[in-house]
Amino acid sequence: MTERRIVDAVRRAADTPVAKRIAEPHFEGEEKLPAHGAVIVACNHLGLGDRWLTALVRSRRIHMVKPPAAAALLAKGEAVGIFPEGLASVDGRAYRARIDVAQLALGFGAGVLPAAVTLDSGRRTPRLHFGELMDFSRHAGLGHHQAVLRAVADEVMTAIVELSGQEYVDEDAGIVRDRLAKAAKQEAAAAKEQAAVQRIERKRATDERRLSREAEADELAAAAAQAAEEAAELARQAAEADARRARVRQVHQPPHTGPQRDPTQPVRARPFDQG
Repeated sequence: MTERRIVDAVRRAADTPVAKRIAEPHFEGEEKLPAHGAVIVACNHLGLGDRWLTALVRSRRIHMVKPPAAAALLAKGEAVGIFPEGLASVDGRAYRARIDVAQLALGFGAGVLPAAVTLDSGRRTPRLHFGELMDFSRHAGLGHHQAVLRAVADEVMTAIVELSGQEYVDEDAGIVRDRLAKAAKQEAAAAKEQAAVQRIERKRATDERRLSREAEADELAAAAAQAAEEAAELARQAAEADARRARVRQVHQPPHTGPQRDPTQPVRARPFDQG
């Protein structure tokens, strides 16, 4: 699908009643956009939707392209839209503009129209604000001076921030994104390492509890075995004592000569003694 077809599809989708109820875009200062001639619309970059919001501008088509592709369109007198920051903001703040916007403006003598995307906090409705057209013809022929390019880019970004109300950070968005990505990667690695340490500590604690239970069980088993040995020894000693007492009784017992008569009892006459 070509860019033109995509733009037409976005416009048709935005014209539906549902889209208008959910988030109908608003444009402020659209009349400041020149009707003819090469012009650069320099906009802040909050997210992917910024590109298609500019496609809904009715007064004139704005080609949202990267700086290298903008040159050919400006040479034809078209309106091009670029994001001077280069990348979408990672935290909602505005970042230092790259010098691409200055190189295009001075290289083609094109005016720069600052623009800013904002969101209404209540309805989350996108708004596109257009500022005053900026003329940098006073720097004609100085496009090869880095200081001039830097000054022009900074002036454009200042105008954008005045429209957006964003906090400004004098640092390249790409550097910030790389630093945050590196920090996130380090944080993830640290979290992974911490999780590994915690797993090791949990395993160590589990092993220590298991070893403690095993040692306790071994101690109980040893105590039971010792108690059994002591009981067996006591039983053996008792048996030996019983055997010794039995032998003593046998030694001191008089020999058996029959039943003994009780001298206190009278002697009974035997049957054959009577008569």
